Amino acid sequence: MPKEILYVLFGITIGVMSVKSPYLAWLIPLGLLTILLLSKSPLHALFVFVIFIPFSSTELFNTYIIDLPGARLINILGFLVLAGGIWHYKDSVKLSNYAFFFITAIFFIFTIAVFRSLSHLDQLIELADDIRSTSGYLLSHFVKPLLFFIPLIVIIKFCKETKHLEFVTNVLTLSLITLSLYLLFLFLFKAPDKNELARDYMTSILKLHGNDIANFFIIAFPVLLAKYFTKKNLISMLSIVLAIAAIGILYSRTAYLTLLLSFILYLFLSKRAKFLPILLVGVIVLSFTVFTSVKERATHGFESKEYDDIFAGRIEGIWKPLFDEYSQSAKKFLIGNGRYAIKVSDSANNGSLISAAGHPHNMYIEQILDAGILGLIVFVLFYFVLLTRAFRNLSKPILPRLREYQYAVIVSLISFLISGLTGRSFFPDAENSFIWIVVGIAIVINRLIEDSGKLVEEAT
Repeated sequence: MPKEILYVLFGITIGVMSVKSPYLAWLIPLGLLTILLLSKSPLHALFVFVIFIPFSSTELFNTYIIDLPGARLINILGFLVLAGGIWHYKDSVKLSNYAFFFITAIFFIFTIAVFRSLSHLDQLIELADDIRSTSGYLLSHFVKPLLFFIPLIVIIKFCKETKHLEFVTNVLTLSLITLSLYLLFLFLFKAPDKNELARDYMTSILKLHGNDIANFFIIAFPVLLAKYFTKKNLISMLSIVLAIAAIGILYSRTAYLTLLLSFILYLFLSKRAKFLPILLVGVIVLSFTVFTSVKERATHGFESKEYDDIFAGRIEGIWKPLFDEYSQSAKKFLIGNGRYAIKVSDSANNGSLISAAGHPHNMYIEQILDAGILGLIVFVLFYFVLLTRAFRNLSKPILPRLREYQYAVIVSLISFLISGLTGRSFFPDAENSFIWIVVGIAIVINRLIEDSGKLVEEAT
């Protein structure tokens, strides 16, 4: 109990300091990182990095610490996690065959997509304010995204026991609590409007679209459920309440749907379906107490009963023109056209796409555009293999706490894959960084369960 309270107090302190004195706030994690990196495990260095990932696009973390390319605070934190992994490499475990294969495949698919996009870099420079040169493009859109991929490898190689896994889930929980508190603070005390316009204000502060901020909750919320069913204390209950409140003010319909889906899937998986009536009552009560603007956002498009209205014009305005274009080119369909292919597509150039189509608003379509159907198959196969192993291992003897985390990662992965129908990306970036943490947790749980089974077999 005292440990959880300290976690929450730390999150509140950082959130307040980020508002009052941003430059003072970064001194704390940087100082902690220096000490923790010298400790026995790079997981402690990962702690500082993960806590601040949701804030990585803010001016504070994008400020150059020294006058060198890429020397921004968030990049330095990421590189120090990598340095910690290299430093303690002898203490790490070997990657399983399937994890090694897919991590290597994902890295190469992403690398090829980025370098293929250099052929249309001139056009990307004209369309994006943050791209000014080849080196700048590679640093911001290749090196930096890979920093958010590093936690996956660190977690797999250094989580050897259940206590290490517990530490990582605590870090993920603390990060989401910190983000929830900060969003609620902005909404209640800073945002000039207490309606959907408040999302624009939060976007201007965090430099992330509301739907991108919602990604952190879509992915990590099931872990909060696991924490509650593991401990059932006030802190775990409060973290769920804070997250629900934060999701509400983000005005993301996908987040609303996946929040409800997470509850239902978790209860069914954990054989707690008897709680569904309580969930239903909660939804009904919530529908009468939330802001009118939230209810309007949640039901937007359903009045007309038109699919295109429900998907905010994306079917006719984005997906159909791109489908027509790529279905006429075998090369584009098979291997794509490089990173950010939508920006240089024929559909974009001839004005067939709606003005908001800076990205496809569908990670499956994005993958076909950027890396082709072959690239999409690799990513889908990866998640299929991971989920199959996770479901299979649920039938094996397992510690109660580990079982709850197994439920959480299954629900998280499914929620992410469903949310990909309206946005997100398979490629590493800050907005989906939590999915790589969850993937790492899933692989570690599978390994712990499978290794314990092998030990039993050897003993008999």
